[in-house]
Amino acid sequence: MAFSYEDAAGHVEKGKIRPVYLIFGEEDYLQEKLVEKIKAAWLTDVLPEFNDSREDGAKMTGAQAADLANQLPFMAPRRLVLIENPGFIPCTSGKPDKASREDAESSEGADGEEGTEAAAEEGLAAGKTVKAVKGAKTAGQEFLEYLTAPAESTCLILWCRKGKPDRRNKLVSTLEKQGGLVEVPALKTQEALRELRRLAAASGKRFGPGALEHLANYSRPSLRIIAGELEKIITYGGDASSIDLRMVQDVMTPSLEADIFSLVDALAQKKSTQAIHQLRSLLTRGEPPLRILFMMVRQFRLIFRAKIYLHKGHHRKQLSSDLDCSPFVAEKAASQSANFNFEDLERIHHWLLEKDFQLKNGANPRYALEELIMMIAEM
Repeated sequence: MAFSYEDAAGHVEKGKIRPVYLIFGEEDYLQEKLVEKIKAAWLTDVLPEFNDSREDGAKMTGAQAADLANQLPFMAPRRLVLIENPGFIPCTSGKPDKASREDAESSEGADGEEGTEAAAEEGLAAGKTVKAVKGAKTAGQEFLEYLTAPAESTCLILWCRKGKPDRRNKLVSTLEKQGGLVEVPALKTQEALRELRRLAAASGKRFGPGALEHLANYSRPSLRIIAGELEKIITYGGDASSIDLRMVQDVMTPSLEADIFSLVDALAQKKSTQAIHQLRSLLTRGEPPLRILFMMVRQFRLIFRAKIYLHKGHHRKQLSSDLDCSPFVAEKAASQSANFNFEDLERIHHWLLEKDFQLKNGANPRYALEELIMMIAEM
């Protein structure tokens, strides 16, 4: 199984550093932090700048990566090699280049003739000879062999910044078995709040009730963006020793999801003017009309499902699990569901589908969305 950021960082802090890591996931801010933690813990001797290698791995083969990792450090006992987007690691999104594909296929078939035949067929289809494919197979084996006996003086970090490694591939599965696979997925609201509290504590500022919670709930779902918002809020606070909820609301840029919450709240309260103003604000700042509509569809579906679960007798605390979303989003859907009956929600879903068809067939986006808002508000 893949380690989490917390587990991997904890091991590093205890001095338990793996010889090879494969890091991936949606939350790049924490991935950067983990890379920096590994580097700081590993390169503790003189001349770290001469033993810190950062490479673009897009066109790199497994054999080249193994050769790079086997190089000796310069006037020091250790070196760190960081390979970004290693092309020889197949990903589930996007297609690797030819050399990478051959390397990946060869590593998958390294245990028997069946893998060799599959690689040969692929190579012939691309106009290559069986000999060339067998050469790629050897290159894949070289990296697998490196994983069985990695250089003691090198910490090798493979960082997949694009896509998700295919765990069926032998290189990836071998790294997973060795404990070098680290997945850092997008944070849920409570996880983002925990990281925010750490950052806030490091700043020396005190945050009033609800301030950090509001930032975690209403900012864009990326810790890098949330951390940037926090820094902006701290700067806005100046010499003030504490920051309250009002200051956070004044400074932060809300996410599209938060704006959709506000828009649906206004619709539930029959405040069409406020909802129209919210829509125009989204369009003015450049949000694509189809994305706005998609987020409205998503929210009303959550409301519909929340209403069904509550009608069946589920407890509100269960909704986060039932709806597979954060507790904040689940609570929001539950609250909003009280303002619509089942007939209203069925009618709204029909209108949403109509507007989706109209927008995809050339309708004026602003007119179509404003008409949708008026229809819902006047039910």
